Amino acid sequence: MTISNKPDDLQSIASDVDDFEVIKRQSVYSVRFFTHNNNVFHVCKSKDYQQIENVDDTYYDVAWGLAFQWFNPSTKFGHIFDQFKFNVEYVNFTECHIGLNFLQKVAENMNDNVKIVEYRNCTFDPDVTREVVAKMFNNHEQIVTHGCELKEK
Repeated sequence: MTISNKPDDLQSIASDVDDFEVIKRQSVYSVRFFTHNNNVFHVCKSKDYQQIENVDDTYYDVAWGLAFQWFNPSTKFGHIFDQFKFNVEYVNFTECHIGLNFLQKVAENMNDNVKIVEYRNCTFDPDVTREVVAKMFNNHEQIVTHGCELKEK
């Protein structure tokens, strides 16, 4: 198996070699995941905020921002961690219901560079507190809330 950012360079070789598989990787600046009719969709953006076409068989390295919108405890989202690698500084949750399991799954798939965790118009299970969020994203600099309240303890 070979990983390349330039699959065209290796694609011709792959057809000539048995068991040679090219895995396409693409660096993106940010990604937003959102749900609709119990399905999870995503939109990737470049550093200049231009939308990047989604390609099913591509793996993405996300460099700065990650956002979740309209997620709730029943949302099936674990598959995104198979296709995306997160080296982000910013994580946003918008209009989500935040449960502890959801938050733990997100946090365990993040790097240690997360500086800002933001919640916009979210609701929280009782066991999700500012203290819990701070422990999960232990290198954070800010936990920001807009239109919602995150209990201290």
